Amino acid sequence: MFLTNLVRRVRSDDHGVALASVIGMMAVGLILTAVISTTVVSSVSFTSLTRAGVQSQAGAEAGVAAARAGLVAGTCVVNGGVYENVPGEEPVFEATIWLETPSGWTRGCPTNTSTQVRILSTGFASETGAGQSSARDEAQLEAVLGSVTGTGGIFPSGPAIYAYSASGFGGSGTLLAVDGSSPSVLVKQGNVTCSGASGGDADWVVDNGNLTISGSCHIAGNAWASGFTTMSGGVRVNGNLVSNGIDVSGSSVVQGNAWSTTGITLSGGGTTIGGNASANALTMNSSTRIGGNAWVATNTYMTWGSQIGGRLTTQSRTGPSGTVGSLSLIPAGPGPSPYLTPPRPFVPDWVDYRFDPDLWPGFTVVTLSGACNYGTFNTALATIGSSQGVIDARGCTNGEFNPGSWQKLNLVNDVAIIANRFTMNGSAGFTATNDVRLWLITPDTVIDGLPTCPSGASFTIGGSFTFSTPISTLIYTPCDANIASGLRIKGQLFAGEVSVGGAAQISYDPIGIPGVNLSTGEQSAGGTSESDRQVLWIRSVNGVG
Repeated sequence: MFLTNLVRRVRSDDHGVALASVIGMMAVGLILTAVISTTVVSSVSFTSLTRAGVQSQAGAEAGVAAARAGLVAGTCVVNGGVYENVPGEEPVFEATIWLETPSGWTRGCPTNTSTQVRILSTGFASETGAGQSSARDEAQLEAVLGSVTGTGGIFPSGPAIYAYSASGFGGSGTLLAVDGSSPSVLVKQGNVTCSGASGGDADWVVDNGNLTISGSCHIAGNAWASGFTTMSGGVRVNGNLVSNGIDVSGSSVVQGNAWSTTGITLSGGGTTIGGNASANALTMNSSTRIGGNAWVATNTYMTWGSQIGGRLTTQSRTGPSGTVGSLSLIPAGPGPSPYLTPPRPFVPDWVDYRFDPDLWPGFTVVTLSGACNYGTFNTALATIGSSQGVIDARGCTNGEFNPGSWQKLNLVNDVAIIANRFTMNGSAGFTATNDVRLWLITPDTVIDGLPTCPSGASFTIGGSFTFSTPISTLIYTPCDANIASGLRIKGQLFAGEVSVGGAAQISYDPIGIPGVNLSTGEQSAGGTSESDRQVLWIRSVNGVG
């Protein structure tokens, strides 16, 4: 009996051990299930969060565009100052119009262009983030449009330099801002080279070509190129760089963010992108650095000493080394970058400008003929007197304006000089004691949307030719505007081609030209309109009203 009870007790103890084992295995299984579920939910949340961010940002940008178009079309009052997407269509947005008042921004529609306008646009994701990942379901942008004040039917418009095609912006030419104006170099066709000590406070836009930045070029603003961008020799872009392919080498620096529709290659010690980088492929050679995050659609190659300070999101990663702040490998590809490409400034088509006296009301027109020299031009200015005036020198020999080698022409009011050939050399120049505007114009009489340089025409400023500080000058020519030497000029250039070299310095001061808006290329009857407003800034905001 004693043995029977002992056996039964042992069997009972065995059941307890088995039960404990089963419970332990169940616990481990539950923990693994929880970990796997959490990982899946986290991945779904991350993916949906990124998708929602892209959709909401696209909606906000579409809202700004719709509101801007509505202002130009004059539908603000009818719409109650609100612009929304068509119901059921994407992207989804709501944009409101605000006016600048002494007490701050107030909802309303502008009645003229004398005050600034704000567009506040909210974009909404059509597919919101999963679970609690709703941080990017909405995105808000603020765009502020500048005021425009017309002067005598001629209103300021156009960039600092417009070239339909470029033969280079080399030497040590420099662009400077005046009175807070933001200068831009706009090139419609062709490849652009910034070399020497060229640069200044300007944005560069190459609408249909490549951009090469070399020598000691310094671009203080942003740079856009539809083609390939090459930076070498320790050059710098202080703003953002957007291009169809980017190669940065030789300790060159992009201070802001960089976007490439193809690849980005960094090489040479000290070569840096300070912000985020977005590309189809990324190659980082030894001792190169990206300060922010990198979003790469395909492969990222990193070698010894290369570094990404933030998070690398890429389809794959190869190479012997390199360090990253954190890494996210997505074998299927990460999709579109969440760092949306900034909108490229508009580059208008060529403007064919014929001289029409009717577009210059209040200007006294003096027409010259025969052999013309300093005395001829000085007499024409005396005839104009203290009035605004136009000197039409196309009837001079060779249609040429040449004031001499050392003589100075004094301007007492606004003057336009019309000629087929401008030759300004030596130490001659223009003087003025009060603020005046000066137009130097070679008309384009072939109305075909392309620059047509008249036979025998040319435009050259060289030597030590001078413009007094109070003079703001607009140069318009369908030919090559050749700005050489140590020229100092305040104003803007609109030309078929532009060459700025030597130690030339252009201080951007937009003055425009009658009958056309040089910012948009549209014809104008004078005065100002909503289409003349410049975008002062666009920024992301949160909870601003």
